[in-house]
Amino acid sequence: MFLYQRPPSTPPGGSQKSSSSSTPSPWAIKKLRGAAAAAKARQDSTSTESSVLAKRLEKEATILKGLSHPNIIGYRGFRRGSDGARLLAVENGEKSLMDMIDEIKEEAEEAVNNCLLLKSNEKD
Repeated sequence: MFLYQRPPSTPPGGSQKSSSSSTPSPWAIKKLRGAAAAAKARQDSTSTESSVLAKRLEKEATILKGLSHPNIIGYRGFRRGSDGARLLAVENGEKSLMDMIDEIKEEAEEAVNNCLLLKSNEKD
């Protein structure tokens, strides 16, 4: 699976799901390569794996299409290419959930350390 990024701009066709911001968001394209389709045609061991990945990507597209929340990556489109590749276009999240949790944890640790420092200065 490849991830392509599209810089912020007006999407082709001008249609975009509304979001909390007035500027268009950057896009990311998840692409399940056409090789997966070729493996499926060969019916070898990778075809089962490829089939599972293809179904998961299609299910992800279906779920995202029905969701609208500021904390969930926005759906932009899904299609199959002429080579059999599956493409899912979504907003580029720029940060993972784990990145955001780490940032909050660091801020909390810094706040606790500052409180402890103030408290120790008050005792002096």
